Amino acid sequence: MYAIPHLETKAEVLNVLEQIKLTQNKQAIDWVNDKSKKWVLAGISRAFTLMPIKTWNFIRFDTNISESAYENVNRDGISLSLLGAIYSYIIQTYNVPKTYKNKSSLKRMENSEKRLQKRKSNTTKKTNRMTKKQKTTILNIDNSYDSRNALEESNLPNGQQQKIILEFEKERNKILKERLSLKKELLELGEN
Repeated sequence: MYAIPHLETKAEVLNVLEQIKLTQNKQAIDWVNDKSKKWVLAGISRAFTLMPIKTWNFIRFDTNISESAYENVNRDGISLSLLGAIYSYIIQTYNVPKTYKNKSSLKRMENSEKRLQKRKSNTTKKTNRMTKKQKTTILNIDNSYDSRNALEESNLPNGQQQKIILEFEKERNKILKERLSLKKELLELGEN
């Protein structure tokens, strides 16, 4: 059924119509009976039309515009009806086909920018969350924390475990040094 506008010979079109009739589907048979009229076939198949091929290829392939374009071309010999001409002009200039979505290069670039900004905003949110988590884990380190036991329970490879252990121990040592220096200052203040 959908191949009819693209078939090139009358025999092919009639063969497809006969195959549709053989399906014994009442709606399909009614459709074939409706479209079997000479003037309707000329509107839906370029094999039956007297329209120039260039004009036929220019129109959209839904039956309403095809049939009206055929009628107008054969009646006055000039291109399309006003409605058909408006449709084709809109499609050519603004690239808005029958889906009614704007697919012009400008709109595609605009949508691309929106997606890029959305991606950037999502990545910044993720990094902020990760930074906050790291700060809280560093501040919660105390003397009784044994980083080796915690990491041995996880299933990280040895190289990664060693790097993480070293980072934790460095942070723990910094915190211990700060506490030690604070205690020394308190002792000195207490003696004076």
